[in-house]
Amino acid sequence: MEDSIYIPNTAESVKVTNVIDPFHIRIRRTENYATEIVRLEGELHRIAKTNLQKYGDHLHPQIGDMVIIDNRSSFNAELPGWCCRGIVGLFNTINTKYRVFLPDHGIALEFWMEDLKILPPFSISDDFLTSSIGIHDILPITTGDESACISEFWSNSAIRFTKEILSASTQTYFDCLSFDKSGNKFGELYLIVDNEIIVLSEALIYNQFATAINSSLIEIIENTDISSRVSVENSPIKTTKETTLELSRKNLDTTDYNKGRNKNNAVYAHAFNGSPKGNSCVNSSHEILVCSKLLCEQLNSVAEAGFPEKIHKTLRSMTLVRPMRLQGYVWPAICKGLNVVAVNSPRSGKTLSYLIPITSLVAANEIYPKFSSGLNGPLVIILCVSSTDVFHVHEKCKQILKEYPKIRILTAFNGMPEKNLMMKLYNGCEILISTPPCLKRLIKNNRKLLNLNRLFHMIFDGADVILDKYRKSLGEIFRVIKEVQHGHCKLPGSMPLQLITIAQHWTPLMRNFVDAFIKDPYVCIGSYMEAVVYASFKTKLYINPKQEKAAKVVDLLGSQWSMLKTVIVCTTPHEARELSEYLKSASIDTLIAHDEMIFTDIRGIRESWMVKVSGMYSVLVCTDQVLSDLNIRDAELLIHYSLASNTKTQFFYRFSTLANNFSPQTRGKDRPKLRFIMIADESNDTQLYGIITIMRRLKTKIRPEMEAYFEKIFISTEMAKTDRQLCENLKAFGCCPYRDACTSRHCIIPEIDQPSTQIKTGDYVKFVITSIHSANHYSARVVEYTRANTNEKVTFSFEELAKLSVELQNHYADPTRRRSARTVSVGHICAVEEAPGNYKRVKVLSLVDKESSNIQDVEVRCIDDGDISFVKISQLLEVPHELAEWPSHFVDIYLTGIIPFDEEPTWSPCADRMAYTWLHETVTHSTSSVFGKVLLHLSHILWIDPLEVRDKLANGYPDLIDASLKNTLISNKCAMKNEEHIKNLLALCRTSEVSN
Repeated sequence: MEDSIYIPNTAESVKVTNVIDPFHIRIRRTENYATEIVRLEGELHRIAKTNLQKYGDHLHPQIGDMVIIDNRSSFNAELPGWCCRGIVGLFNTINTKYRVFLPDHGIALEFWMEDLKILPPFSISDDFLTSSIGIHDILPITTGDESACISEFWSNSAIRFTKEILSASTQTYFDCLSFDKSGNKFGELYLIVDNEIIVLSEALIYNQFATAINSSLIEIIENTDISSRVSVENSPIKTTKETTLELSRKNLDTTDYNKGRNKNNAVYAHAFNGSPKGNSCVNSSHEILVCSKLLCEQLNSVAEAGFPEKIHKTLRSMTLVRPMRLQGYVWPAICKGLNVVAVNSPRSGKTLSYLIPITSLVAANEIYPKFSSGLNGPLVIILCVSSTDVFHVHEKCKQILKEYPKIRILTAFNGMPEKNLMMKLYNGCEILISTPPCLKRLIKNNRKLLNLNRLFHMIFDGADVILDKYRKSLGEIFRVIKEVQHGHCKLPGSMPLQLITIAQHWTPLMRNFVDAFIKDPYVCIGSYMEAVVYASFKTKLYINPKQEKAAKVVDLLGSQWSMLKTVIVCTTPHEARELSEYLKSASIDTLIAHDEMIFTDIRGIRESWMVKVSGMYSVLVCTDQVLSDLNIRDAELLIHYSLASNTKTQFFYRFSTLANNFSPQTRGKDRPKLRFIMIADESNDTQLYGIITIMRRLKTKIRPEMEAYFEKIFISTEMAKTDRQLCENLKAFGCCPYRDACTSRHCIIPEIDQPSTQIKTGDYVKFVITSIHSANHYSARVVEYTRANTNEKVTFSFEELAKLSVELQNHYADPTRRRSARTVSVGHICAVEEAPGNYKRVKVLSLVDKESSNIQDVEVRCIDDGDISFVKISQLLEVPHELAEWPSHFVDIYLTGIIPFDEEPTWSPCADRMAYTWLHETVTHSTSSVFGKVLLHLSHILWIDPLEVRDKLANGYPDLIDASLKNTLISNKCAMKNEEHIKNLLALCRTSEVSN
């Protein structure tokens, strides 16, 4: 930016509270804000104490309702003030909460209906303390290699960039330049970042996310055909149709500043051509392996899909104009009626890859034959891993089909009232979403109501988990699939049952399922690692000292090295040069490419590789950083000379060198079976446990002594995770099904997990629940506890807690004491400003490094209310030693001995809701208290059983036990008994004592 930039005297100091995109930014003025919010909260609290109407059975919140949320009667610890006014937004069916926008704080939170009180119109006349603004005179663009397009929507990269640069600003100023017809403000934001002034619009233009609206651009637009014309006003400009205006890069006020930005990457389909198209991608999710006997086109835009017009309208409202890589192949295949098997990494668009074309087929309703009976049965059944996933898919389904109110979508999940489900089944549906155990019960107990005569699409969302976790339930479901397939075959002109399988991993069980049930599968795999597993590559692992690794490579290559296309990947240029020289000394011809070479030399190495023929092949030695430039796809042997890649993605990208041979159709019949070899040394203990996971997935035989060695490595690696929190699954259920891939800690470290209070195993504790995180996880304030051995009662004084709060606020009232934390590490006690003038102590749980921006977030737990949140590292303040050491009254509680019903991996929203309702309905008056018996105490966590509500009786009688939460969850089929929970945790404690 130029040195002459200055902040206009008309700009005012503001704080950004929320960012949707550069045209929708929420701000508040910093001047007098603290005073205004205190005055407003007092007025709202006065109104809240009156007899305000609550929502109930006959009155539900509507979008736009003005409400009051009072924190004194709510379990919501995230509320930014004691009393807030809000505007009701959408209802979240996943957790049955309402999204409420708090216009005086500029944020949105979710609340139960019981937390909301109706604010009568005109009861308070104060204007909102935050307002919405947009950046003036810019347009969003998307850039390609040679051209850029004015876009109708801001890209995710532009939105992420805007959020990150705003969060890095220590001071922000807004200068209002114009208003639109609705009175919304548009202008410029000036940011102070590292003592420099940055103008947000110029930063967006400089980084090729936007273009300035100037006279030349307006002239181009005016001369463009009316079908793609852009209207230019003071308000943000929007294109009038889906098509965008293609402009030459020279016409845009942008700078080609960043040579390292990702280019558009081509996709290759191995089943249809022998060699891949060009690609320079390092992210394995950007290439798709397609294996199929049936040809199907690839889509490059949503407009090509040919969905019903109302579906396209909805997709435009969702800002979905271009399919993700996987979707580009899966959408046309599903619409053609092919049996699709799609495997890709998380957040790669797998759910929408099947949901959009399936809902489009149901909406069109032209391909289904008309039966004389069974008209109420589902056309589509979607099986999900958990009830939470059922809610998520249902919500997406409703969003896509919002223009089709007559299409009935039914969910069936554990905890749902049976009579309600039976009534809905009787009325019929077009789409049924369920879990395998629940569908099995429906088939077994209600087959007359669940008519499957017109079932034409069966979808397994999360098939790798479903096939492994729900084997008992799937037997009945597979039998029904066979019946439906056989029934469709008998009907002339009827389309066959379409099976769609979506997964994150390719597994042996999936292979068995595909072979047994799916005819002519259309397989799409978007991960190199999963493609390797699918192709059943052979692998071997060798562990050698560093000085012996080069000799081991010579031994592995043998005398036939010139007959096989071999790639050896190293980590550093020095390592590659040393290995290449050693191979040459052993009379092995090599090509070498590393990241200290210039690009033209690397391209020359690629050309040399491409012209080699069998019997004259050279061994290619390279580093990870140049693999994308080499663009090798036809290797037959891959040797991982060193395993310490920077990331898993970088390590998996090495397998792209084998990509042409993933599919049997493109692999030469006379060529040897593909394989890869891994060579580890004494520095690879951290990587070895991940390597053993790969070997297990490839069904490689591992000697027992090697398994024992790997387990020791796992334990030592876990003990080194002093910067990680104990795994959430381990705390909640006693085991972690994702242990091999989970980044959290799976062992007890006495120095870190030392109990924070004097509460012992066997003690009874009296609590006040402050937050509900899940059906068996809560934050609570300890009121008192009774020692098991002496029956002595120990009270936690509330006055002590209040005194701490006063001391903390008084300390930071002086601005000179608000010093940024000098050192930030896991376990460190700091302070953050929760709201203007309101400070709280927090303990650092973990550091989250955002690679894209190098801005660190910190996960913290408020040690004085139990709330867990993420804050910027710059928000952490130093805390005086005497305040940091002040004892906390707040703990995390886990109710032991239960797991989700049907052994689902997560608690269902029904279970969470049941726990919330139980606490609201049983803790009804001042004599009711929550008690729990402690089974284990580590750090700030108590594992308890039972958790029950007791009523205090007069005249010294024993307390009356009103209810047990554990029994309530089990009796309502929201939970099942889990006898191994506390046993496993105690075993971990014993193991840690031995190992230490």
